[in-house]
Formats: sequence, C-alpha cells, structure tokens
Amino acid sequence: MLPFIITNQGITIVFSTGPVSISAEDPSYAQIRDLLKAGAGETEILEVLDAAKQELQESIETIGDSGVAIRSDGLVTLEGQVIDNSLTRRMLTMREEGFDLKPMAAFLVNLQKNPSYRARKELYTFLEVGQLPLTPDGHFLAYKIVRPDYKDYHTGTFDNSVGQVLSMPREEVDDDCNHTCSAGLHFCSLDYLQHFGGADGHVMILKINPADVVSIPADYNNTKGRCCRYEVVGEYTGYRRQNPRPLFDTSVWVDGEVDDEEDDVPGHYVEVLTPEGLEIHDEGLEQEEAMRIAADLALEGKHGYVRNSIDEVVKAF
Repeated sequence: MLPFIITNQGITIVFSTGPVSISAEDPSYAQIRDLLKAGAGETEILEVLDAAKQELQESIETIGDSGVAIRSDGLVTLEGQVIDNSLTRRMLTMREEGFDLKPMAAFLVNLQKNPSYRARKELYTFLEVGQLPLTPDGHFLAYKIVRPDYKDYHTGTFDNSVGQVLSMPREEVDDDCNHTCSAGLHFCSLDYLQHFGGADGHVMILKINPADVVSIPADYNNTKGRCCRYEVVGEYTGYRRQNPRPLFDTSVWVDGEVDDEEDDVPGHYVEVLTPEGLEIHDEGLEQEEAMRIAADLALEGKHGYVRNSIDEVVKAF
C-alpha cells in the first residue's frame, strides 16, 4: 500500500519516484481518495492522474501567447501556476460577459513580476475602486497633480511634462503603507486630487507598469500610491476641481490619446468677483446658459468672467 497523507488541503502520495500532491480542488481528488482507501497500487493511481492531466490540458483555454490560461475547473493559471486574487476572479466574470481578456492577461503577467506580495494582492482592487484603466500592454493609467511649471509639488525639481519618464531605485521607495507621505514617485486616483493643494497646477496622466508599484498608503481611503517608475503620457486639461469628472470611461484604455478638452460636453462656468477673490458661481453649463447667468449678475452690479472647459475667458462682465 502506498504511503499517503490526507489533509483539508488535499492528498500527498509518496510514489517510487517521489511525493505528489493532489489539491482538494482537483477534479480527480475524489477518485484518487477512493482508490487509496481501496488499497490501489501505484500504477493504477498514476494512470488516473495522467488521464486527468491530459483531459485538463485539452480543455485549457489559453489567452494569446501570454502564458495565462483558464482551466476547465474555472481556475486561472500563469505558466501552469494557479493564481487566485481579485484580478483573476474579475477575469472569469469578464470572460462570461464576452470581454477580450488579453489586456488583463498582460497585466497579470506584469503584476506577478512585482516582488511585493502586498502590491500583487492590493493593486488591482485599488484600480477598480479608483476607476483607473488598464492599457493593452498590461500597464495602467493614473493621475498626478503638478505645479504650473510641470514640476512636482514636493521638491520642485522633477519635470512631469508629457513624454517624460521618471524613475528611482526601487529600494529607495518606502514600502510601508502606514507611512502616508514618504519617499517614492507618487500617483493617485481621481478622488485624491481634491485633497491635494495647488488648484492652479496641471493634472497629468501617468502610465505605470504594475511591476513597479511599491505601496498603496492607507490614508485618504487608499486613493494614492508609490512606485519607482512612470511615464507621463498626457494631461487632463478638462479637470474641474469643484466638479471632478472621471477622464476614463472604460476598463481598458485603447484610444492612445488622453488629453481631454471637453469640447463635446457642457463645460462653461461663471466666476464672480468677491472681496475674497474669484469664486465659482455655476459650472457645467451650456454657453448660452452661462451667458444668461452672467447678464443677470451684471444687472446686480457684480463682475466676473464666463469661462469654457479649458479655462479660457469667453466673456467678462
């Protein structure tokens, strides 16, 4: 009789060639367990395992040439290793809905190259909550607010204009999520922008490889992160601090362009001069409506501007 151990996780059998483990989730688990109870020999059990392996291989659905596959038992694998996390579970859902899984497979490949266990577990959930899309090559897009001269707010030395690639040694990025403001290259979701100073700055779009993410700090409801490298690929020119609208409307961003002038949406707003300075009176308006409000304010003896979605003055009153 073959030596074996049965646990809640599965069975380990010691064959003449060495030990083999069969997971409790394996389709052949029940049959192997019954054979062991019946005192079956090595040859009979190996035949069952080989047949199950062959059947599984024939039923695997590969995703491009990524090395990612979906088994008939509903598990996602990468180079044969089962990966079970929020990303792979979402992949199974989107597969049922008929979506192309190649971008998610590419993202999974890149993500698994990240040496941080915590980053691998937390990053995709962060992207879903923050409505940050993947790119076809398995990276993701995020936001960053910078100074009017495109330099970073913290040091004023790093150029974040479109086309720049910023990087630093990974070991110099703080990987402790409880350190909220610390060393590293920072990125964020839309919700974090309103908490950050510098309303006169630019909102940039970053492209980040998930392998380069180091930490998701716990403050501000997990809306920002630290990484060791990113590429600045665009500017969100239509961002309105008082009424932020997400730039991205799909889970995979394939347009290649991330600039947004909001020309096709009601984007005019009215600024009114007060003793404290200019204050926004109304926003998200059609131009005709903004002009009407400005005329009414002028009759009240007030002064200010009508501006469009890219902050150009359309009318002074």
